Amino acid sequence: MRFHQKTCVCAFVASALWIAVPAAAQEKAPPAARQVNVEERRQVSDIVNVTSATQKVQLLTAFLAAHPASVVRARLLTHVGVAITREPDAAVCVTLAEKFLALMSTDQERNVAGAILAEAYLKANRVDDAFQTIAVIRDDEALDLRLLVRLTTAGADEARQRNLEHLAASRKYGDLAIRAMEADRRPAGMDSAMWTEYKGKTLPSLYQSLGMLSLHGGAAAEAQTYLKKAVELAPDDPLNYIFLGAAANEEYMAATQQLKQVPPGAARDELWGRTTMLLDQVIDAYAHAVALSAGSSQEEAIRAQVWPDLENYYKFRHKGSLEGLQALIATYKKQ
Repeated sequence: MRFHQKTCVCAFVASALWIAVPAAAQEKAPPAARQVNVEERRQVSDIVNVTSATQKVQLLTAFLAAHPASVVRARLLTHVGVAITREPDAAVCVTLAEKFLALMSTDQERNVAGAILAEAYLKANRVDDAFQTIAVIRDDEALDLRLLVRLTTAGADEARQRNLEHLAASRKYGDLAIRAMEADRRPAGMDSAMWTEYKGKTLPSLYQSLGMLSLHGGAAAEAQTYLKKAVELAPDDPLNYIFLGAAANEEYMAATQQLKQVPPGAARDELWGRTTMLLDQVIDAYAHAVALSAGSSQEEAIRAQVWPDLENYYKFRHKGSLEGLQALIATYKKQ
């Protein structure tokens, strides 16, 4: 969610909180309920005019205590919710979002405020708290696309550090995000040009994250499905090929263990053919990664990661020789 993050979050808050108290319901309210008295107007003016998000939350707390059913409640929640998302200090943002959530009185309001709090936790690198907060929201389909992307990315980052606690939730949110993107469900507040750019950058990374999450979850075949889609959408990203090679490598290692248990015969010959096919897939993917990273800041790290296996596997498939490996890599370099 790094792309246009502040603008997108604010637009989400503005649209979602206003929905929480429909305008139609306000129009049907008795005339007396729609009136805003002088004291309310003064308090609303104070909330709008102060620049500090902390002050806005303090004043909102007092306002809602005095006027919990005010006709301007939804718009005021929108105003303060947006101010919280714009708070630059992550710790302060969390504190304010926690207080804001405590002020909500309906499930719809709590869902939106919970999303604001989850985003604040992610900003503060409190990933566990973010996932716990979102887990309380029962309607997954109501979650904003940009938050789903942020949660998927955060879960993938945790998995890279061997923390798999949020793996299942991250995969679920990633699938929801992909479904929304591929259905072209553009978030509120994002124009066509922004949506095209956001989708173009984000969809490949989502498939990459889900591939990596599946790989860490022990589902190598599923990981390859996601990663092949990531390659299709972003064919010049060397990381796609690293993960794709790693997924094929997991399947190859499992197949070699199976070979030890299968006696000579047609079944073993078929399994041997599958292991060599998987090995060739690893070689091809790693050759892609080396070629595409050439000359980039990633080159050294990527070569260190994949070259030992690439070299050993290539030798194994070519009778101990590396002849032809550099030519293979050269065919995959960017033109």
